[in-house]
Amino acid sequence: MDPETHRLLAKLAKMYYEDDLTQKEIGSRLGLSRIKISRMLRLAKEKKIVQIVISPEGETHIDLEHELEARYNLAEVIVVSPTVYSQEIIREELGLAAAHCFLRSLNGDETVSITWGRNLSAMVAALTPARYPDLRVVQGLGGISEPISDYDGVELVQRMAQTLGARGVILSAPGIVKHKETKDALLQERHIADVITMAANANIAIVGIGNPAPDTLMRANRLFTEEEFDWLLAKGAVGDIGLRFFDQDGNPIRGDINNRIIGLDLEKLRKIPRVIGVAGGPDKFEVIRAALRGKFINVLITDINNARRLLEEK
Repeated sequence: MDPETHRLLAKLAKMYYEDDLTQKEIGSRLGLSRIKISRMLRLAKEKKIVQIVISPEGETHIDLEHELEARYNLAEVIVVSPTVYSQEIIREELGLAAAHCFLRSLNGDETVSITWGRNLSAMVAALTPARYPDLRVVQGLGGISEPISDYDGVELVQRMAQTLGARGVILSAPGIVKHKETKDALLQERHIADVITMAANANIAIVGIGNPAPDTLMRANRLFTEEEFDWLLAKGAVGDIGLRFFDQDGNPIRGDINNRIIGLDLEKLRKIPRVIGVAGGPDKFEVIRAALRGKFINVLITDINNARRLLEEK
């Protein structure tokens, strides 16, 4: 049995036998059907994970994940332990965990919205080939790089759809434009408006959680001017999801910038049933905590250091 399956069986057993959650409640939190849960509970017994007590083998962080789920009222938390605490290794392990989390929650007929970023690129790279012809992968934010890179939403949608044998739906517009009037005109295009509506009605959203630090992709791609970055920082912005910024308490930053972004806003994101946030590394604690305070995500995939800090302070 592979480590990810073992980890999932142990977590599911803990929720069912120790927390007294119903199969329906577990299914809602983990994105699994009741049939899958029933089969997994049987498998947990067959593999001796469920005995008198729940005894998962190997290195797991089930108790830590469980505490974070309770502290922040999250459906699920997955914690990874990088073999080396470097951004490259963290990204690789976050991507692998996110791919496992996403794939085992699929029935094959969902609509999935995805934003952009290096962690999401790692997740897409870790997906195993499948065939889900009724699955729709939708770009939740317009293009953000020129030329197209492997972390841009267009590229991620195309790669994910190809790997999963799904239908990719591209948002044929830039992620941010210079003037509100340009955005308004683009939203008059039926295709663009329809794609944003489809993304807002997704069953699952997969998002990166970024920050406006000097070495980020936002600055590398010159998405905003230095004056606009200064304005965001003056307003207290600590992070963003899909270029929608928020402060340390999870309050959205209001201003002209929002009027120029083509993609999902934070309020629409909150309404999606399962929002998987993928973030980790030494500079991501504050932004992860802010995203949790804002309740923008209900599934968190992060590294052990950030997980421990999140328990220490809320």
